[in-house]
Amino acid sequence: MRIKDRLFKSIVLFLLTSLILSFFTNSKVISVQAIDVKTQDVQPATVEVKFYRTINSSSLYLPSLAAAIPRINANIAHNNNFRGQGTFIVILDTGIESVHSFFGNRVALEACFAPVCPNKQDNMIGAGAAVPVHWHGTHVAGIAAGSNSSFNGIAPSAGIIAVNVFGPDGSSSDSNIIRALKWVDSISGQYNIAAVNMSLGTMGVFKSSCNSYLPDLTAIIATLKSKNIATVVSAGNEGQRGMSSPACITDTVSVAATYFSSGAGVDKVTDFSNVSDLTDLSAPGYQITSSKLLGSYGASSGTSMSAPMVTGAFAVYRSKYGVQAVDKVVLDFQSTGVDAKDDYTSIITKRIDFKVMFSSGGSIPPPTSTVSDDYSAFSGHHNTISDYYHTIY
Repeated sequence: MRIKDRLFKSIVLFLLTSLILSFFTNSKVISVQAIDVKTQDVQPATVEVKFYRTINSSSLYLPSLAAAIPRINANIAHNNNFRGQGTFIVILDTGIESVHSFFGNRVALEACFAPVCPNKQDNMIGAGAAVPVHWHGTHVAGIAAGSNSSFNGIAPSAGIIAVNVFGPDGSSSDSNIIRALKWVDSISGQYNIAAVNMSLGTMGVFKSSCNSYLPDLTAIIATLKSKNIATVVSAGNEGQRGMSSPACITDTVSVAATYFSSGAGVDKVTDFSNVSDLTDLSAPGYQITSSKLLGSYGASSGTSMSAPMVTGAFAVYRSKYGVQAVDKVVLDFQSTGVDAKDDYTSIITKRIDFKVMFSSGGSIPPPTSTVSDDYSAFSGHHNTISDYYHTIY
């Protein structure tokens, strides 16, 4: 009888786990694995999940990172020596492979705020703290700031601060994310941080702003913004009108994914991307080639791939125009961006483009703060709050 009971419980647990994972992940109707470079970016599990809308693959331009860079004219900024030098970006994700050649020894600091860090505690600061639990963070970091002799990320000279907030099951909690962001705030006086990238979100979609959903998360994002640090967040991959949390928090910089429609000859919002009237910017997010584990490279799709393009853009912007208010930077990229329409909702987003601001000199004022490149280690912070779970996008 005990064996039957255990068997029944195991079956129920398996079915419930499969149902939960099907909500956490977002891609076309297909069996996928996280290590499969041909699929959307998902948490580490093999699942079958439903896609809201389909993509006509015959009309797609498949942009490796090497092709996406000139598509958004980031090469113009690079050629004029605006490459994110002197700035740092924070990759708050699944950790990164810091020794990957794509990062060129530019990983300045590592941290972990997760259920179990490499030191067996729930927080760790220093070398090895952000050892990857999944390829996702390494891929995201490469898009934002990778560089090799063949192709570059958006800000190939920016320093990288790697933070792991995920467990090996591909989920995180708001308490871990808030602890990480508070730690970022604590080091902001020593590092010239242009942006924090969060290619993650809840499985729920919000049709309007969600500032009151998680007040502590909203508060720390506002604190970072007050210090001219952008929190760049992927809009989510449910293919719906709306955005996941925390992209729906007003003070984030929310990012939708785009692709180039060769048939129409224009950029469009991808069918998997969430989008709303509150979405701040968009960027390429379909089949983007970047760094993966064990020194390899591979392609992935999702708003996870779009967000780090905007994160890198903040670093490149700062390398030319100095420290500016987050809203000012967003407005500048909106005013110089390219229209990218979502055919499903008819919402028009502004896909980032570097041509106007980086082809010639600007008249934006000099930096408003003084910073230094101090690579000291810092202690983390811990909060006890109710947890809402996030997955990678």
